[in-house]
Amino acid sequence: MAACPLLAMSQQSPTTPQPFVEQQRQQERERALREQNERTVDQRPRVAPPPPTQRIPESESPCFRIDRVLLVGEQSESFQWAVADLSGPQGNDSPVGRCLGTAGVNVVLARAQQAVIARGYVTTRVLAAPQDLSAGTLTLSLVPGRIAAIRTTPDSSATLLGNSALLATAISARPGDLLNLRDIEQGLENLKRAPTAEADIQIEPSTAPNAKPGDSDLVVKYVQSRKWRIALSLDDSGTEATGRYQAGASRVHLFVDNSNVLIEGRRLELR
Repeated sequence: MAACPLLAMSQQSPTTPQPFVEQQRQQERERALREQNERTVDQRPRVAPPPPTQRIPESESPCFRIDRVLLVGEQSESFQWAVADLSGPQGNDSPVGRCLGTAGVNVVLARAQQAVIARGYVTTRVLAAPQDLSAGTLTLSLVPGRIAAIRTTPDSSATLLGNSALLATAISARPGDLLNLRDIEQGLENLKRAPTAEADIQIEPSTAPNAKPGDSDLVVKYVQSRKWRIALSLDDSGTEATGRYQAGASRVHLFVDNSNVLIEGRRLELR
């Protein structure tokens, strides 16, 4: 008999209040939007992350005196500026001539990485492999971040000259180039110049079988709701025979507005 009241209570328990359900859905939508914004490269000016404020510890144990910092690895000759000045944001915390332990090495590593990111190389990495510091040299390794491929998403709009031509016109970088955020932002701006066009670019790790560490794909979503536009004009340059006022209307099919490529034009004049 004791089970009967419990069953009755279970059957009569109220369902989840509708406002609570709506609140949960809203939170899920906001979370999804935040994740999308984090993955998407848009046209807003990007501000480099602030320089690491942590200072090199005054004393660590164990520690090793560091007389020089080297940057090695593929393309490292083009990134020597990243280790040229590691003295911190105030310029008075150089690792050279200091006794560094694990924490000190991590501070130096973070400063070199931040210098690389500040110049737009957001997928290039600076690493510190296990090494013997007793000789006074701290060696950092550069892993260049390259573009493996540039492709459009399956749901992107088809263009009259093909999406490959669209990407080649809008984005100056090519597969094999070092990935730089400034090139991507400029390409995104070019893609959005076409009337009614919307675009975004995502950086995704390359899934190619021969992909190397640091390789990424630029995945472009390009949507153009209309591939034509209408222009109207009116002037009073007509003659008595044709009528004083003349009106014109034109419909122009465009590939991309900044490419100066006219695919098809139709013009109608009314006199």
